[in-house]
Amino acid sequence: MPMTVAEALLPFGWLRLGGALLLAAGPGLALSLLILPHEKRDATMRAALALAMSMAFWPVLFTWLEPMPLRLTPTSALIIAALGWALAAVLWYVQRRSPAPAARDEAPSLWPRLLLWLIVLAAALLGMRAIGGFVAGMGSDSYHHTLIAQLFADGGRIPANYEPYAPLATFRYHFGFHALAAVLTWFSGIELRLLVPILAEVLVGLAPLTVAYMVEAIGGDRRASLIAALLTAFISPFPSLMVLYGRFTQLADLVMLPVFMGLVWRAAWPKEDAEQRAWPRVIALAVLAAGLGLTHYRVAIVAGYGAIVFAAVNLVGSSERRAALGRMVRTLVPALVGALLLIAPWIWHVASTWNVGFPIVLGGGSRRAFYDLSRLGSDIILQPTNWVLLAVSLIGLWGGWRSHRRTAVISLATWIVALVVFSTEPFAKTRLDAVSAAICQYVPVAAVAGIGLAALVDWLAARRGAWRWVMAVALVAASSVGAYSMARSIAPRWVYLNSDDIGAMRWIAQATPPEAKFAVTTYNFLFAPRFVIGIDAGYWIPLLAHRNTMTVPMTYPEERATRPDLADSLVNLHALGGHLATDEAVAFLRAQGVNYVFNGSNGWLINTAELDASPHYDLVYNEGRVAVYKLLGPAEPG
Repeated sequence: MPMTVAEALLPFGWLRLGGALLLAAGPGLALSLLILPHEKRDATMRAALALAMSMAFWPVLFTWLEPMPLRLTPTSALIIAALGWALAAVLWYVQRRSPAPAARDEAPSLWPRLLLWLIVLAAALLGMRAIGGFVAGMGSDSYHHTLIAQLFADGGRIPANYEPYAPLATFRYHFGFHALAAVLTWFSGIELRLLVPILAEVLVGLAPLTVAYMVEAIGGDRRASLIAALLTAFISPFPSLMVLYGRFTQLADLVMLPVFMGLVWRAAWPKEDAEQRAWPRVIALAVLAAGLGLTHYRVAIVAGYGAIVFAAVNLVGSSERRAALGRMVRTLVPALVGALLLIAPWIWHVASTWNVGFPIVLGGGSRRAFYDLSRLGSDIILQPTNWVLLAVSLIGLWGGWRSHRRTAVISLATWIVALVVFSTEPFAKTRLDAVSAAICQYVPVAAVAGIGLAALVDWLAARRGAWRWVMAVALVAASSVGAYSMARSIAPRWVYLNSDDIGAMRWIAQATPPEAKFAVTTYNFLFAPRFVIGIDAGYWIPLLAHRNTMTVPMTYPEERATRPDLADSLVNLHALGGHLATDEAVAFLRAQGVNYVFNGSNGWLINTAELDASPHYDLVYNEGRVAVYKLLGPAEPG
């Protein structure tokens, strides 16, 4: 039987995974201590900052290998990680010996911090348990994310193209998540088929931590950040259910986004005299902005809207606000320049590919369908806690408006509105679509609700102390419902690849010639009828069995092909409607060089009864729910 996620982690896989994550965090911890040492008093907020810096560090490192004749190897990555930890240890020792600033208030309670880490751990473990029986990630995106991570692990640098896995002549896709996954598979020894969904659940668990960082950075207290973390982990459908689609790159960027936005806010409203120096925050924001841009283009746009909104709110009001605007501009402009310099090799890489290979033209799509929120699916739209999230957001907005954190709440609410407006027709002028924007909304929504609910509870508790317990019990009850409902939504029907399919992949690798080419089940999107992808385990054949298929990774509209007819061949294959035994279909497949047909455990389009009855096909593999047919040559007997 093929290894599942649970089997990869037990009994000692947890230790290997934990060790790999800690190793990979070393450079980010060193950078955070070097650039922003003022965070040292709070280990939890330091961890959030170091996490985001580490997630930005690895793709930036790969970017700067691009103009050099160098590649990263497991050994060199390990040395870099170890040097990061060594530098962090030295900086921690030096800063520990330096005089600490005088405490302004009584030391805060540790209980909110302990509860925050419990939320982080519970969110990650619940997600791991839900995917424990799977053999790969879910949804249509998991295949190309696993494949791209494999390209990074194989080559140790940014790939020039998708070969040998697909006939795509360029590589232009955002890659921060994949760079991190490659480093972690080197450190842990866990194969990427399993590591990619495991890493996604780790990021789901860490997302509440960075949202808590943003809440405290913009002025919320520990209770406010704890409420925001609880909403992020168990009440909002995102980030938890992003794994259904395999939206791992957006998930990774959304873990970094709150830290970036927290630092943007602190640029305008520094809390301490030590933070009045702009250059440390300029460097930190430049690194994080580079990481955001390399990890997911649309989330980088969301961050840009957020920074503009945070600045615009300070245009109106007192001289103090205008001074805050000046501080923000003096920080963000050089930070943007710094980020562009950090990703300059990647910009050159993309620009140099415009004339490589052949263009892939799809066209004919419906812009309105692309921006339709129904694309989220019923598992998201019908989550029972959606109404709870809406209610606490509105209550939190009212409570925040009444509090002394009104400016922060107004800024966050304006950011929410801006994302809605500029991701829907007719105002959507960027690559940000309504679905991507809706997924990102949990960041400002949780922050508004956390700050506002904490302020409201204080106001109510001043009249009757029992209100604190009422709010706590209500949030815990809603979180329990949300955790249960979201765990049930992570179901096998979202997985293209199952145990039966892994067995077939092994047979294909052993029993078919290296030049074999497969036709597999296909699917096209309503918003783009010519956008055709694989929809069952056959999609994974190039990566797991090292054989060619007619389908290619769904990132192909952003790339250029090695042959001019790539898109047309996919469209024509899908137009057959799964009826591959007709004379027309057989002639087409032979012309495309196809000599096998694969029908996976979740296959539904290919009519296997017709293949069984056809003299053109021979059933050569049939185990469980998987069937492989050989397309016979004109002279071959059936």
